[in-house]
Amino acid sequence: MTANTCLSPAPDLDAKLDPGFLAETLRGIAMFALLSDDDIASIASTGSIVQFPPGATLMREGEAGNEAFAILSGHVKVERCGTDVVRRGPGDCLGEISLLDSSPRSATVTAVDPVRALVLRRAQFEHLLAKPVFVTSLLLALSGKVREGDVALRGAWEQLNKLARLKDDLVQLILHDLRNPLGNMVGTMSVMQSRNLEPSLLRLLEAATCSGRYMQRLLEEVLEVSRLEQNGLTVDLTCIDLRDVGREAALNFTGVAALRGVDLKVAEGQPVHATADHGLVRRVLENFIANALRYSPANSTVEVSFESGPEWCCAEVADHGPGVPPSMREAVFRKFGTLETGSNSDRRGYGLGLHLANLVATSHNGSVSVHDNPGGGAIFRLCLPARKS
Repeated sequence: MTANTCLSPAPDLDAKLDPGFLAETLRGIAMFALLSDDDIASIASTGSIVQFPPGATLMREGEAGNEAFAILSGHVKVERCGTDVVRRGPGDCLGEISLLDSSPRSATVTAVDPVRALVLRRAQFEHLLAKPVFVTSLLLALSGKVREGDVALRGAWEQLNKLARLKDDLVQLILHDLRNPLGNMVGTMSVMQSRNLEPSLLRLLEAATCSGRYMQRLLEEVLEVSRLEQNGLTVDLTCIDLRDVGREAALNFTGVAALRGVDLKVAEGQPVHATADHGLVRRVLENFIANALRYSPANSTVEVSFESGPEWCCAEVADHGPGVPPSMREAVFRKFGTLETGSNSDRRGYGLGLHLANLVATSHNGSVSVHDNPGGGAIFRLCLPARKS
């Protein structure tokens, strides 16, 4: 039974609720508390009383709202997005906000046990709004709901913070425990590569070693991001040449690029000087290059290039992969940013590398961004203040 099918007085119900008892019940409801005896008597004699069996829906989230319900007996549960929010009982009103602003229902309300409710339709509600005392009662009732909601939000916020701290502690413990066995595995595979092995087995070992080192970088990034967020970023500012830093970063990926069949190039040219932390900037470019190689098809090119100007200098890493949709270009730099939802792009799992890049850029008063590559793919850009003469 829904609100649309049962909004008429039950034939035997009005006889069970005499006007005197109903008037006394209405007087205990905040929304009607300041009305005169005549107004209360009028509502008691003309209002529609409806009974809802357990499981019946009084109102449904998203539907148009043309009536409010004053609960006389029984209890209901209020759900938003399929989640229980609160329970209401005798003396509570539901649905009055939809009558005030003509907005869709913000929640679904379902009877928990047999419920009797006074139904206040839009015409009756608008008639009551002409009475100042009713408006005062309505405002008092709504302010009480706002305060109650504020207390609930504060409690939920504190609980979420507590869970977040527990999650962070657990992640830290797991990561620290993973570092040693993973390091042993990578070290063992590196030693095995020095043996006289057949080429096919050697290629498998090289691929496994690359994957292990990539996992090590991921672990280090998680730990480093956690440290940076807790303690802030210490920046050692010196004069650096972005081209030198770019060459150093690319040198670490020559083996991975060869395995993937990707041509990794670093543009030549004049020095590009910036005032920045050499190690942190190299980490950013390494993350850009790692992402570019991960999503580049075989026989394509990844190019590291540079631009300089009087105020800013930039390093760019361009690939020919699937690109990044405009709607997701801010999300990829957030913590655990990903394109797995809300997009048809093949780019997946950006994780923490780009979030770390954003932290580094912010600490230098610079910026990171992603753009379309005119030849197809994406361009990740890091901009830093240029060195002052």
